[in-house]
Amino acid sequence: MLHVSGQKEDYDHWAALGNDLWSLDRVLPYFKSTQFQERGASEFHGTDGQLNVADSRSKTACF
Repeated sequence: MLHVSGQKEDYDHWAALGNDLWSLDRVLPYFKSTQFQERGASEFHGTDGQLNVADSRSKTACF
């Protein structure tokens, strides 16, 4: 499985259109709260959630 976060510009664009609860600053804390980043917490990743986020362990790229 692959996890890709959305881009800041997309979230901030939605906020600029009037959906102010969808700016990256507003949604990022919720995203971080769901993650367990194996590399540890960072500006964009949390470690207290149930969604495991890890670097690929496969030596073969599928894409």
